[in-house]
Order: sequence, then C-alpha cells, then structure tokens
Amino acid sequence: MVFRIVALLLCLTLAGSPSPAQPDFQRYGKPAAPTPADPAILKALAAIDPSRIEKTIRALVGFGTRNTLTSMDSGLPPGQGTEAAADWIASVETPLQAICCS
Repeated sequence: MVFRIVALLLCLTLAGSPSPAQPDFQRYGKPAAPTPADPAILKALAAIDPSRIEKTIRALVGFGTRNTLTSMDSGLPPGQGTEAAADWIASVETPLQAICCS
C-alpha cells in the first residue's frame, strides 16, 4: 500500500513539473498568410439581396404551414397548404438550378 502511494506521488510530481521543451509549431512555425478570396464565392456573396430573402420568407409564411405535419387536405383554399408550398418551391428552384449549376 505504501509503495502505491509513493509511486502515485512520484508520478504526480514528475507529471506536474514544467518542461523546457517547446512544441515544434512554437519553435519553427509562423502564422499562415491569408489566401486570396475565391472569385466564385465573392460573386455569390455579392448576389445576396436581403429584400429577396424577406420576400421568400413572406411567401413561405403565406402558405399557412409551419412544418411538414401540416394538413394535406385538398379542400384548402388555393395557395394554402404544403402542396401549394411544394409547388412554389419547385417553381423557384428550377431557375436557380439553371443559374448555379451551369
């Protein structure tokens, strides 16, 4: 039992002592220079229009759905429900695919 306590204290003492060694990255490393911005990403960021995002959100809210568990009844008023929302998303997505994937 005494041997275990002495061994534990020895290990803790050795592990807790500060080491003069430095990791290689601190000794030889240098900060990385920033890479140039990707023109395609800059173009995509410039195309972001907050008013268009707001218009999209308002259109989605207008369907009266909150999630995919919303009623699938066909007796809803025109332009309401998940089916109308899905149709609208498909109509918006198709032109976007032509722009981004060409």
